[in-house]
Amino acid sequence: MTPETPATAPLLPSLPANRALDEHLRRSLAVLRDQSSDPALQARIDDVIAGRSSLRALARDGAFGAMMEPLVRRGMQQVDALSDDERRAAAEGATAFERGEVPDAGPAPGEPGSSHGTW
Repeated sequence: MTPETPATAPLLPSLPANRALDEHLRRSLAVLRDQSSDPALQARIDDVIAGRSSLRALARDGAFGAMMEPLVRRGMQQVDALSDDERRAAAEGATAFERGEVPDAGPAPGEPGSSHGTW
């Protein structure tokens, strides 16, 4: 068995190991980092991606919280606007995600066809 380096150690070590979910989380963090205009926050997110810091420390960071607050608010508004069919599809996707299935990464954020919007 190959020893894990900080950059390959699970970002959520309390959950069962799942490399695909971990990579999905790292890509999501990279999207958030790229959306930030704060170099210090970008560096803190990079530290988490590289395994030099924890998600817990990032979640407690005031600048990260300030960046996430409007994104979460907008996301909740989008959830509220979903049709019943879209809600069912989202629930099915969440169930698949919990089983460790990760959606195809698809186009990069900002590219035509991207489902990530601006986060």
